[in-house]
Amino acid sequence: MSMKTVEKDDLNDLFHNVLQIEPIEGGFMRFHRFTLEQERQYDADGQTLGKDYHARTLASSNVVLDVITDSNVIGINYRWQEATGYNEAVFDFYIDGVLSGYHITDNMQEGILAFDIPDGKHRVTLFFPWQVITDIRNVVLSDWAILQPIQKKWRILVLGDSISQGYICRHPSLSYVGCLMRKMDAECLNQAIGGYWFEEKALDDNLAQWKPDLIISAYGTNDYFLHNTKESFLRGVKGFVERLSKIFPKTPILGIMPICRFDEMYAAKQRMVDFSLKEAHDIIRTVYRQY
Repeated sequence: MSMKTVEKDDLNDLFHNVLQIEPIEGGFMRFHRFTLEQERQYDADGQTLGKDYHARTLASSNVVLDVITDSNVIGINYRWQEATGYNEAVFDFYIDGVLSGYHITDNMQEGILAFDIPDGKHRVTLFFPWQVITDIRNVVLSDWAILQPIQKKWRILVLGDSISQGYICRHPSLSYVGCLMRKMDAECLNQAIGGYWFEEKALDDNLAQWKPDLIISAYGTNDYFLHNTKESFLRGVKGFVERLSKIFPKTPILGIMPICRFDEMYAAKQRMVDFSLKEAHDIIRTVYRQY
């Protein structure tokens, strides 16, 4: 079977949930889910706290190749590197909305990934790993095949911590953001970062240009240990929500409350915080209601 290659200049409309696809060394391309200004802020916070938040911004969380094609095969030339503490990359492959295959690799070297497709025209969706930084060189398909981009019905901006980024769901399509994207047929720009918190400096006014139909805010669990007083916790939540509302004054914002922490009693015993997780929830609810 003869094959044809789709090069970088024709790839922008085929990939979703990214702000930019950047050419890098070796003829590869890298996905960016954040603006350059945001990446700088996460890098600065990481250097201050000794965590590589910048690498997490480059992880391919909820990046998808989503197209209509009559090709009998679709493949990519890829490589990956560690970003979130997980030395494994998982790709999920869907045909007409049904999980039809997946690929798991712990080899960071350059590789080729390919999936077979039945005869006829189908919608095929390849979910990229949330765990790692994934670079690609090209997309390969049958020589005679058509390739049509997908127009999504909604645009959703997801802001949050590890739960929203994908931790510790092995399959990227089965994280809650992956499920939301599939159920709503939505463009979901996942700007969640594992270990992060309500931080107004991590917001960029330029995000308004992406024009989301809905915003999800899902922080709070890491803030519980970041702040040791209710007053400090409140300032963090309020500063973030206030700036987010100014950037997107007419966009509906859905606030998801943090789930329980099983180390809450340990924190209280060690006097790390002077308030309970319930009080933290109440603070977040109060601020959300004000906006």
